[in-house]
Amino acid sequence: MKRLITMLFVLGVLGIYSQTTEGEIQSEADTTQQVDTIIKVDTIGAKNLQIEGDTDSSIKGSSFTEESKKDQQKIIEKKDNSVSCCLIGKNQPEQESKWSFGIGYVGSYNSAFPDMLTDYALYQLEWIGELNLDELLRLYNYWTNGLELNYLRKLGNENWFELNLLTGYFVAGYTDHKGIYSYYDGVNSLQYKTKSLSNYFFGLLYSKNGKYFMGVDIIYSSIEGEEVYHLNRVVIDTVEVNRKGIGVDFVGKMRFTPFLQYKNISLSSYLSLKIGGAIEVWNNSPWKDIWQNNRKYITNCTGINFGLKINWRN
Repeated sequence: MKRLITMLFVLGVLGIYSQTTEGEIQSEADTTQQVDTIIKVDTIGAKNLQIEGDTDSSIKGSSFTEESKKDQQKIIEKKDNSVSCCLIGKNQPEQESKWSFGIGYVGSYNSAFPDMLTDYALYQLEWIGELNLDELLRLYNYWTNGLELNYLRKLGNENWFELNLLTGYFVAGYTDHKGIYSYYDGVNSLQYKTKSLSNYFFGLLYSKNGKYFMGVDIIYSSIEGEEVYHLNRVVIDTVEVNRKGIGVDFVGKMRFTPFLQYKNISLSSYLSLKIGGAIEVWNNSPWKDIWQNNRKYITNCTGINFGLKINWRN
C-alpha cells in the first residue's frame, strides 16, 4: 500500500514538472517570436527612415541644382550686358543678326581716264615710263571722299543681301583742273575743265557667308566745270557748264570682323573693288552741236574703295 501511494506521488510530481517545462518552453518561444517581430519592425523602420532621408536629400539636391542654374543664368545675363570689345584676329565671332543698319565714311581711289586727265598728263603719256610713282598716282587717278548708308539683311540660313547708297565728292585744285581737248577740227576747238565731281551709287549686293559680297551699282554722276571755246587758237568764250551721266559698275566687296563692339553697336571696315563708270546723258553747253559730233563725257569709277562705318543690328 505504501508502495502504491509512493508511485502515485512520484507520477504526480513528474506531471507537474512536465507541465511547468512545457510552459517555460512555450513562454521562451513566444518571447523569441516577439523579439524577432521587434527586430523586423525596427529593420523596416530603419529602411523607411533611410528612404525618407534619401528623399529629403534628393529634394534638397534638386533645389540646390535649380538655384545653381538660376545663379549661372544671372551671371550669363550680366556678361551679355557688359561691354565687349574685340580686335581683328581675336577668336571672338560676330554675333548673328537678321539685319543691320550702317552709316560711315567711304573713300575711293579711281582712274582718271579718259576725261579727267590734265593737259600735262596727256602730254606725258608719250614718256609715261619716265614718271615716278607720285606723278603716276597724282596725274592719272583721282580721290573722292563720301558718305555711305547701307542696310544688310539675312534671309534664311545662308543668303545675305545688302542695299547701299554711297556718295563720292571730288574737288580739283585751282592749278589741277582736270580736262581734255574733246574736239578740234583745225579751226575750232573745245576744252572742258572739270572743277568738281559728285558720284552717287545705288547698290545691291549678295553674299552666301556674310563676308564676301558681289553685286552692281547704278551710278548717277554730276560734273561741274568750265568750257572754253577756241577759234584759231584764240579763246573766244568761257562758260560754266554742268554735265550729268548715268552708268553701272560691278562690285566685289570684303567685310572685316568688327574691331570695336558695344552691345548691338559695332565699328567695322571693308574693302571693295569697282569696275565701271557713267556716260554723259545731258549738258547745258552752248556749243551742243559741236559736242554732239564727238564722244560724250565719261566718268571712270573703276578703283578701290575703303569704308569705315558704325552698324546697328537687331
